[in-house]
Amino acid sequence: MAEILNALTEHLYGGKTLDEIYDILRRERCLSPVGIERRAQVIAVAVDAEAEWRRDDERGVVGGTREYRIAFTLMSKGYLNARAKKLFNKITYKQPGASA
Repeated sequence: MAEILNALTEHLYGGKTLDEIYDILRRERCLSPVGIERRAQVIAVAVDAEAEWRRDDERGVVGGTREYRIAFTLMSKGYLNARAKKLFNKITYKQPGASA
């Protein structure tokens, strides 16, 4: 999966650890009720997503960033809410010369 810069992953770039990423998601009100109730499961899914991203990166597979992979995986498992999906779909990349 190729990454297009989006508002959700931009928030997640500040998280060095998966605990920090979870805290960012919570602070930004991006977790679903299940995501809030099951912190340990959310972090376990993020661990797996990060490991998959690392394997792909080591093999030279072109794709999304660590944060993109984590966000995409958490969203697909139902741990993120509609606000997170809206941020994920909000493109933040501007082409050079494009007007605002």
